Amino acid sequence: MKRVLLGFVTFLVICIAILLQINVLNEIPLAGVVANLGIVLIAGLGLVSGKLIGGIAGFIYGALVDTMFQRTIGIYILFYTLTGIVSGFLNHKFSKENKMSMVMLILIVTAVFETGTYFSNILLHRYEFELIPFILVIVLESAYNVLLTIILFKPIAFLGDLLNRCKNSYYLL
Repeated sequence: MKRVLLGFVTFLVICIAILLQINVLNEIPLAGVVANLGIVLIAGLGLVSGKLIGGIAGFIYGALVDTMFQRTIGIYILFYTLTGIVSGFLNHKFSKENKMSMVMLILIVTAVFETGTYFSNILLHRYEFELIPFILVIVLESAYNVLLTIILFKPIAFLGDLLNRCKNSYYLL
């Protein structure tokens, strides 16, 4: 029962993150670039809770984003799931209690995520490659995501800690 409830709460947090992305963050661009709350949430959960929870949360977040916004289903599922899994692999190498660890992870993950989605869109939708705007988007979005990471570090760490306790618990109640 406890695991089901925690899974529901995590799903609710993912839905709230998508709603915040759509209704708040998309309305506050920084030099024309918006933050990606999904990267911060999924990478944070992966870092704190491990690759399984990070991958599952990334898959759910990516599936919701793909079905709501994308012409091609699968791009965001793939990249958010990989974000969660890779962040989970790194959870033994980074300190979970240190904001700087999460900031460094977000910088790396944002660059890789945006590069992957950009080149996927070039291949699938025949977008035109433009180097300077591409680099500018990565730098600005990384800075914006770092700001979000600093603000949301405690809530993400708290949720990850709850997920860890539930994952490692042998008792249902």
